[in-house]
Order: sequence, then C-alpha cells, then structure tokens
Amino acid sequence: MGNFIVISVFAKLSDPGQTFVEANQTSVSIESLSILHAHVVFGGSNVFVLQLTLHGLIIPESSRVMLSPTKVEIKLRKDDIGSWPSLELKLPKDDKTKQDK
Repeated sequence: MGNFIVISVFAKLSDPGQTFVEANQTSVSIESLSILHAHVVFGGSNVFVLQLTLHGLIIPESSRVMLSPTKVEIKLRKDDIGSWPSLELKLPKDDKTKQDK
C-alpha cells in the first residue's frame, strides 16, 4: 500500500451528481505541490469540503474516487514510493498567502 494514500470521508448517501474531487499540481517558489480539493454533498443538503496541500506529489490520472452508500474513498497514487511524514504539508504563512492569490 506504499504507493497510495487513501482518504475516507464517511458521508451517508453522497450525491454523485454534486460530489467532486479535484487534484492538481502547482508551484510555490521553486517547489511543485499537489493540491487536493474535495466537495462532498450527502444526506440531502449536507456539505463537507476538504482542501489540502499534500506532503508529497501525486499522479492524478492514476488516482480514483469511489462512492459507496456510506462513504467517499479517495485513493491517490503517490509519485514516489515510500511513506510521508504527514498527509498535509504545512506551508509557512508567507508561502500560503502567495498560493491563495
């Protein structure tokens, strides 16, 4: 399982028509980063939003999202084999401000 990161969002009756996950690469200073954005609509009108700057790079085209009656599973293919020290990369405040613009 060292090639993948799996994120499970427990949300009953997620709406496939309104639920989406986006993953893309961006550059901050001289580094490339992977950004994950998940928008899950479930149980009629409940919304869960997740946005992470991932600790390592992923391969979006080799990643996938699976919806079941009780959860949304996001399976991300890592660019490099091995473990990450954490799921999210904590950016210094100056870099995060530049990224949000």
